[in-house]
Amino acid sequence: MRHHCMVIYHCLAMADQTPETLEVIGLSIAFEALKSMINRSMLDFLHLSDGSGEVEVRFKSTPQRDLFYIRLLDFAHEGGSRRLLGTLKDTSCLEILEAAGSAPRLSTPESAQDLARAAAKLRTWLEHTVQPKFWLGEINVNAKLSVTRLQLLKIAGNQAKHNMSRLTGVCEQVQRLLGDNGYDVPFDLMPFALEDLRAHLGENMFIYYGSWLAELLNELTWALYRYVQPIYQRQIFFEEGPLQGFYRYEPLAGIDPKSPAHSWLYRLLNEARCAPYIPSFRASHYLKKKSGLEWEDV
Repeated sequence: MRHHCMVIYHCLAMADQTPETLEVIGLSIAFEALKSMINRSMLDFLHLSDGSGEVEVRFKSTPQRDLFYIRLLDFAHEGGSRRLLGTLKDTSCLEILEAAGSAPRLSTPESAQDLARAAAKLRTWLEHTVQPKFWLGEINVNAKLSVTRLQLLKIAGNQAKHNMSRLTGVCEQVQRLLGDNGYDVPFDLMPFALEDLRAHLGENMFIYYGSWLAELLNELTWALYRYVQPIYQRQIFFEEGPLQGFYRYEPLAGIDPKSPAHSWLYRLLNEARCAPYIPSFRASHYLKKKSGLEWEDV
């Protein structure tokens, strides 16, 4: 996200930063981010044999699993520059889509409502509080926590992204989380707790939730595609000539067709030329309950 934003900053003239062009840039970034997570190079989509029509989604490898959660954390939580996106605060891709859904600049109210619903489903999932149990054997603590899924994603995503020398902030976060739940653990033991959490989150909780998350992200991809469709239909112009199929996109009002802002419009509208690669699907209802870490003691 930050790399894309730096590119935008250097190539987009300040005169072109209208609310409409800023929405185009944000949507284009979000589209690319979604496609980087929901694809067949990272995920296998397995239709269940029980006739339900439901799907189980599996990561192709452990590195692909880690990359998925790094990208999901970036998408849902990490903010791009407010100077670039014209916002009052650093804004994540999910927040960009929430803003477009609540106050659309370019698309129809119906498409915006569709986008808002899909974004709200993912937001609700992330902000939901769960009560997992973690046996942290390295520090001899059997912890039952009350924590949002987003908090756990921050731990898992940052662990996958950084080596131990870069995880001071995560260590502080885990120490606070344990303290808030009644477990007083010294900071110098946190690196050992992280090793246990890596196994619990990576090999249990987020493996279980992978199918559900993939469904939510795919729904959001399709909602964004439908949001862009009316803009595409309005701006595309097919050229007359001996060869069929040549087209161009009309620039937004007041935008130079040779400007970087119009190039971003091209980039966004080209996403609407064909439907998303992964069809809509329903994840197995068995994978929308509780992970093994959340089961009640019998």
